Amino acid sequence: MVSAQHFALKFGDMVKSAEAIVEGKVISKSSFEYDGKIYTQNEVKIYSILKSNLDLETSISIITIGGRLGDKSEGYSHVAHLHLEAEGVFLLKQSTINDVSYQLIGEMNGYYKESNRDKGRYFSFAGYFENLEELKNEIFNLTQISERRIVQRGCLNISVNLDPNSSSSNELGFMLLGNSEIPSTY
Repeated sequence: MVSAQHFALKFGDMVKSAEAIVEGKVISKSSFEYDGKIYTQNEVKIYSILKSNLDLETSISIITIGGRLGDKSEGYSHVAHLHLEAEGVFLLKQSTINDVSYQLIGEMNGYYKESNRDKGRYFSFAGYFENLEELKNEIFNLTQISERRIVQRGCLNISVNLDPNSSSSNELGFMLLGNSEIPSTY
């Protein structure tokens, strides 16, 4: 285990310097060696883009230092540890390792996740917000860029009219619950 000094960064400075800010979920992980160190490539499915001048796909790769490669393992303190299925808001800059990936701004500062202890609160070592909407609103206030939804989560309401006496199309109401992944342009 390698330890490093940690300095909290100011949220406003991180937002302004971020090349991209996304909300998403880690869907896969793989480790690799680069320049004598082990890194992990975290594939993140994007739920929404909060800031970006780039053409982002529906998922991106975020590189974090440390990981397991075969029987060799490297761990670091004071850096972000993204677990499989982890959800949150990621403040990103272009990776220095390759030109198709990103890295978190300020390592652990650039990853806001929901607190296990205080449900609903989103935090990183740079600070916390009472809920996800407050975090998104603060990003909007600093960037004046509207959120772009990539994947809808939660409920989908669909109506189909089944009245045979109706001159309009048939209608049936139902709700799809759970962690549905339905494109916003359905």
